[in-house]
Amino acid sequence: MIKRYLIFSITLFLSLMAHAAVPDSIKQNLADYDYLTNYTETNLATYPYIVRKRAKEYKVMRRKIRNSVKNGESILDATCDYVFWLFSHFDTHFYVDNHHFWSDYDIKIHPRYKDLIEYDPLPLAQAVDSVTFLIRVPSCDGRNPTFAWTDSAVVKFVESHCYNLIIDVRGNTGGSDMIWQPFFPLLIDHLPRQQSKILFRNTPQNRKNIEFRGMDSLIDKAKHSKQQFIPLEEN
Repeated sequence: MIKRYLIFSITLFLSLMAHAAVPDSIKQNLADYDYLTNYTETNLATYPYIVRKRAKEYKVMRRKIRNSVKNGESILDATCDYVFWLFSHFDTHFYVDNHHFWSDYDIKIHPRYKDLIEYDPLPLAQAVDSVTFLIRVPSCDGRNPTFAWTDSAVVKFVESHCYNLIIDVRGNTGGSDMIWQPFFPLLIDHLPRQQSKILFRNTPQNRKNIEFRGMDSLIDKAKHSKQQFIPLEEN
């Protein structure tokens, strides 16, 4: 009995010593990292889909980064490492809004045209020859070009009676999906075979996040549903 007590006391002492040896800054970084991973797993809409086939890989990655934090890696680097794994595997809307992420991580999967070639395009809509029309769309953020410009570009193409259409999107970094609406009749010759829906991940935190966005009906529906995902809109 005394021997067991001594072994327990020594083990507890060593455990306390090991914990005490960790600087407060690293303890805080570990707490921040644990908050980040727990919040992501609980609320990120795409998380259940990402880990469905990558659960083991995800757990290894999460543990590896946590160990690096324990060994002194900055919380910014750890956050970028963790988020980039999700960013690069599925969800590029999940990112760290920091220059370090865009300059050192995003570039791993998104090439910078200005670094590869001398290319700084302007919006353009004109006939190349008698049968081919060119529309250059360098951005989808609604500023350069504007939504109105895109509408007028499509009208010019239709009025040109050109047979071929080239849409140049080199260097386009995305933005609003709605800027493409005028192009849909030109690019799609049939109705969707399957109705698409936007799904809302039904968690208390996600409901709280949309409280001030005039989405009371969605919040009320979510509160009374036990489903993990519910349609954002009925149509």
